[in-house]
Amino acid sequence: MMIRRSILTAALGILLAMAVGVEAASAAAAAPIIRLKVTAEIANIRQKPSISSLIVRQIPEGALLEASRKDGEWYLVALEPDETGTNSGYVHESLVLPLDEPAVPEKKTRIVERVTQPKPKPAETTPPPARTEPAPVHRTEPAVETPAAKTDNYGFEPLRPALVIGGGGLIAAVGDLNDGSQGLADYFGYQLGAAADLTLSRLRLVFPFEAEIQIPIGGRFALTIGAGYAGASATTLVTYATTGSANSFSAGPGFSAIPIKAGLLYSPVPSFYAKAGLMVVPAKASYTYHFTHDQFWQEWTGEASAFGFGAYGALGIELTLGPSIGFLIEAGGQIGKISGFDGTGTYLDSTLDEAVTETGLLYAYDAKPTQFDSFPLTFIRSKRPTEGGVANAREATLDLLGISLKAGLKFKF
Repeated sequence: MMIRRSILTAALGILLAMAVGVEAASAAAAAPIIRLKVTAEIANIRQKPSISSLIVRQIPEGALLEASRKDGEWYLVALEPDETGTNSGYVHESLVLPLDEPAVPEKKTRIVERVTQPKPKPAETTPPPARTEPAPVHRTEPAVETPAAKTDNYGFEPLRPALVIGGGGLIAAVGDLNDGSQGLADYFGYQLGAAADLTLSRLRLVFPFEAEIQIPIGGRFALTIGAGYAGASATTLVTYATTGSANSFSAGPGFSAIPIKAGLLYSPVPSFYAKAGLMVVPAKASYTYHFTHDQFWQEWTGEASAFGFGAYGALGIELTLGPSIGFLIEAGGQIGKISGFDGTGTYLDSTLDEAVTETGLLYAYDAKPTQFDSFPLTFIRSKRPTEGGVANAREATLDLLGISLKAGLKFKF
């Protein structure tokens, strides 16, 4: 009899296990698909149901997702497999909206007949120990997932179209305009036999103003197109220390340029950038010389224009002032020489009734009153100077080689 009861009990146990397994499989097959719509600007899909988990995908607003289940405040959604093989992830309920409440198929109740066996009389045991209530567990609710800012493949906010307006200081070489003014002052000093400090103010420091448009072209690169204005002038009066006569000389060289630039900008991180490019530079050069010897005076004036080419480069940092505005500080350099200045020069002295006009190119050459003395001069001449006492005649050059420090505002669109 005892053997028959054991066999019957084992058979009933197997039947119960099979019934539970069939019921679990039916429940899994009946698990509904939850259709979701992204309501945030960007929904982060994370590897695990945690706000600190790694982001595996970012889904834009309005996209439709399918979730197989919900774990607390997180939906497990299916994804198109990417190069890493990721095909699922978790999205927080604050970023999506369920489109419908799926109907769960009604479960069928499976009735299993149970055979009641007489319970054996419990053996004498010692009373169980007093039950101790476990300490309450404080659950920390996950912070609500907020929409993340759009980022590029580098993990930074993508570059945006922008307008940059700024200015600063440029220290340029300039060249022949400075040399010609100083040379003429020294030449008159030589003729008068004056021993004095004849050093003139040189064109050196320029204060440019620029505007630039930045157009993103992918990744961390942007195309830059800009234009600006730079100009400088200097006037110096020299009095020669001579006996019995009043002699003075004043020089006022000047130039202006409108550089038109096109280049490429690279920003490896949001707060730093480097850029380089080429420029076309329309420019003007001018001079005014005035010499007085007792009652006699002479005056030369001239203005000529030309255009040339150059290149530039710069490194800068950006300080964010707001969502769409930043402050830039930029250090850079440039190269470029402009020649072929074409214009008109005039000469007038106290013995003439009207000025004498000469049209031609701006030339730089050396005046040599003796074999051992030489003075650089810069004048507009109708043809290249070849008269006696002249050497090394060539077209005058405006040298834009220099370094700059600029600051400005960046307006992002």
